[in-house]
Amino acid sequence: MKQMTKFQILPLQEAIDNLSLIAEMDFNANTILGVVDQNRFVLSDSEYSMGSIQWLAPENAPEILEVMRLTYASISHYLIDLYENSQTDWEEIKLKKSLQELMELVGESANVLDRYLSLFPNVKERTIALQEFKDLRSYFLERISPRFEGGTEGEAEWAREWIENEEALNFDLERRGLKDFETVRRDRDYELFYIREENDHPFFTQELLRNIKLVCDFDIAKEEFGEDPLLQLQDFRDRDSYAAAKQILHMVNPFMRAFYQHRIDHKEHALAALLNKTLFALMLASNEKHLSTKTANKNCLMYFEDFLIFLRESLLSTEYQKLLAYEEVEKTPIAHILLDLIHHLCKALYLKTSGIKEEMKGFIYHLVRKGQEKRGKKEKEPDSVLWKMIENDDQMRLYLRFFPSGAIFQDIDAIRSKEPLAFDPMLQKNTPESLYQIRTMRHLLRVVKIPSPTRQEIITKANIIPEFLGFLRADVREKHPKKHLMIQLQDKTSWKEFARVKVLEDVQKEAEWKGNLIVVSLSKDSDFYFQNGEYLTLEKANDFMSSFIDQLESFECGYFLPPQLHTEAMKKNIQTLLEWIHESFFANKAILSRKNRLDFIEIFYHFFLLHLIKEVEPHSISFTCKDAVDVGAALSASFYAFVKLLSQQILIKEDEELLFYLFYAPAFLVRERAVDAQRLHRLLSALSHIESVCKEKGEEIFKKTSRLYGSDFGVASS
Repeated sequence: MKQMTKFQILPLQEAIDNLSLIAEMDFNANTILGVVDQNRFVLSDSEYSMGSIQWLAPENAPEILEVMRLTYASISHYLIDLYENSQTDWEEIKLKKSLQELMELVGESANVLDRYLSLFPNVKERTIALQEFKDLRSYFLERISPRFEGGTEGEAEWAREWIENEEALNFDLERRGLKDFETVRRDRDYELFYIREENDHPFFTQELLRNIKLVCDFDIAKEEFGEDPLLQLQDFRDRDSYAAAKQILHMVNPFMRAFYQHRIDHKEHALAALLNKTLFALMLASNEKHLSTKTANKNCLMYFEDFLIFLRESLLSTEYQKLLAYEEVEKTPIAHILLDLIHHLCKALYLKTSGIKEEMKGFIYHLVRKGQEKRGKKEKEPDSVLWKMIENDDQMRLYLRFFPSGAIFQDIDAIRSKEPLAFDPMLQKNTPESLYQIRTMRHLLRVVKIPSPTRQEIITKANIIPEFLGFLRADVREKHPKKHLMIQLQDKTSWKEFARVKVLEDVQKEAEWKGNLIVVSLSKDSDFYFQNGEYLTLEKANDFMSSFIDQLESFECGYFLPPQLHTEAMKKNIQTLLEWIHESFFANKAILSRKNRLDFIEIFYHFFLLHLIKEVEPHSISFTCKDAVDVGAALSASFYAFVKLLSQQILIKEDEELLFYLFYAPAFLVRERAVDAQRLHRLLSALSHIESVCKEKGEEIFKKTSRLYGSDFGVASS
């Protein structure tokens, strides 16, 4: 078999991605494939900036088949290298099974695509007629298969499927959940690996597991890349746990001293015994000798995980529940000591800051530089920090394409886990963190990263985690109680997120919080937010703003305001704000393009957040999505840039460095990947629009914001 050097060879992972997407496609006459970078299939634009996708209708069959030619040629290239490599262990069962599954996927992809193309009488081309497909089949049957003793299992079956293209594959069009590998690769719905349906069934299929396993098996083709930079992340997490433990101990020191000075009998007080274990684990995590770089044994990250487990057990203990339930018990000195300690441990856990911020900035810039080297050509550096971020993001993703997906390996770990599963970010290495502070007229406002403070085992039910309630109790019980404003960004209209949203919107109604927890939901996933569906042609500015008001006032569209904010005055303020944005940022244009409308929505959200802060006067605020990795992290970052632009009209180098951290660090540390590209590009587009207007009339906008939010309004120096 001759090697086809006229093709650019794809990394094996991208070739498998293409095959998986095609093999799992719910094909019909309305399906349209997209191609990115001339070689990667997609079914939606959710991962890419507008204009980067070439959409291929069936009449573009030659272009579709050209991608398949490249894909099959890349698989052949891999098999040739494998065959000619003297180090290949042909007796390895894992290799045999993985290659068998790979070839099954090759056969399925050809069958599915040909059935799709056959829906259109004018399209005569077929995948199984491609020379690259035939060569791949022949090479495997003639060279690879004989190397395995007894041949490959099921060989006759998949060979027959390649030749016989008569019967349609049985696709379940109503199947929901993790139904295709593209969903897994994009890492959008990974929580469904931890959650079960009401009937206790998982949200994934055996076919999907096979394709995930294939990527994991073949993601280690070391000839395609150098040392994986994402391997450093485990050490970063370890050092962050060490720094977090030290901070928490410092913050709870007065309460810890009182606890130990009182010498509470652990036999009489089970809660005291649990809290002692909690503090001991925290002390071990704060010991520099336990850093992974200094020991081969249990490290700081592991001890910190012990701390979280013991803290959870303490909060769920019967004694703690009794102390909360019976007021006369709560007034005893021992009860005060125990409650103060446990609640301030929760508060410190939520308000700690990152101990690896500078390291993460360096790590991100390293990825960008490597991407620049990969691209080769040196372009003129953009003047704007925001446009530079867009360019750097593109270079970073180019480099990361050559490495295995850490998120997919985490999914495999979840599937293989023998422990009872639940989606619980707090216990899945995704803890809260204080990000930065904003100066308001009243006080400093903390912006806190808070993943959804819920635990969910079944899709229809979620519970608030006790650590979050402990965080609230620490503030509510103070002499001057503090308020927390949660901007809830999960989608209440989605079956996947409804239970978590409902429990968060409802918890603020409980009398215990005395109005100190305010939850507001903003839609970040609806057709209106993306200006899709019926809103795609909503070009008249007046119609758009009228529709926007309807969306905000209807709690059926993903928005929610608690009763104290859902007032006539608020409605008037929203109307006024929409009109002012239209005038100041869009020059009262009668017609707004889709990009204009997408920017308009984001700009409104940012100014509306300022209005909520003025109304509520919170001491802390969080942008909470399911995990604060994509939607929440991106809004936390963009809100920082927004406040900076309003107060100083331009972003500088120091802002760029912190923005990189805010945008990317959560996704890298939690899911070992970059932040979702669509969320990043959408917000950078809106911020660029704000920046351009600020350059033109920044003084006018600054005067207005100073009048509303105080002349000292801005980001506090760290």
